[in-house]
Amino acid sequence: MYAGRTMEYGTTNDVFYDPCHPYSAGLLKAIPRLDTEGEILATIPGDPPNPLSLPTGCPFQDRCDYVMTHCRQQTPPLETFDNGRKKACFLNQPPIGHIIREGAA
Repeated sequence: MYAGRTMEYGTTNDVFYDPCHPYSAGLLKAIPRLDTEGEILATIPGDPPNPLSLPTGCPFQDRCDYVMTHCRQQTPPLETFDNGRKKACFLNQPPIGHIIREGAA
C-alpha cells in the first residue's frame, strides 16, 4: 500500500523474492541485514505525498527511479499478471534496468 492504494499484490514469496513494483523493491532494499555490520541502509528518496492532495497520475511518481511521462498523466490501474499477481505500475518488467528518474543526474 502507498498513499492509500495497493501497489502490488501477491503471495509472500512473490513479493519478497520477486518484487514487481518499484515501491515494493525500495522497501525490501531498506530492510537491515543482521549479517552485515556498519551497513548504510537504502532509502526511498523524497517524501510521501499529502493524502489530501495526491498528484495526478501515480502517487509514487516523485519517489520512483523508473518514472515516465505516462506515470505523471494517468494513475496506473491495478492489473493482474502472472498467476494472479497484481501491480499498479506502467513498467512492463520488474524494476531492474537503467531507466533514470526524470530530472535525476
